[in-house]
Amino acid sequence: EERYHAQKLVEANQQFGAAADRREVAVTTVGAKQAVDGNLDNVNAQMAQEKARHDRKMAQVWNGSAAAVEEDRQHAEAMAKLGGQKADLENQAAGARGAAEQKYALKRQVDDLDRQLAEENGRFQRRLNDVEAGSEIERLERQRHDRVVADLGNRKAVAVAQLNGAGGATALGQ
Repeated sequence: EERYHAQKLVEANQQFGAAADRREVAVTTVGAKQAVDGNLDNVNAQMAQEKARHDRKMAQVWNGSAAAVEEDRQHAEAMAKLGGQKADLENQAAGARGAAEQKYALKRQVDDLDRQLAEENGRFQRRLNDVEAGSEIERLERQRHDRVVADLGNRKAVAVAQLNGAGGATALGQ
């Protein structure tokens, strides 16, 4: 009964932590998206203003004249510059979303590894209760447990290093 209650409490805390991680990623993504959306709106407005300016100017000059050719050239340059800014902002928005999604995936991976470590420790304790102290089976079980815990610990360290921006794969020489 007590173990069941403790397990349910741990599960509830893990679910709460996962929900908090999802909220953090959502807020980060929304904040970055809003900033980029505002800049995109500005660029789109500048593009519309440039088109309107170009249309007004073209109405004042003769078609085929040197002034018309120069105005077309200036308009093309301005639109190319604004188009480049727009593409950069769209790429920036995609990168921000990707980074937030990667951070969320790494947090989930760390949480999963924590869960696996807890399960392995619980399994090991139950197994020790079933075997004779000092027996060959106990020795083998301890070796297996140490190997599994070391592997899970290394995988967790790599994920945490990646989450903290330390590179990860090189953190433990993997």
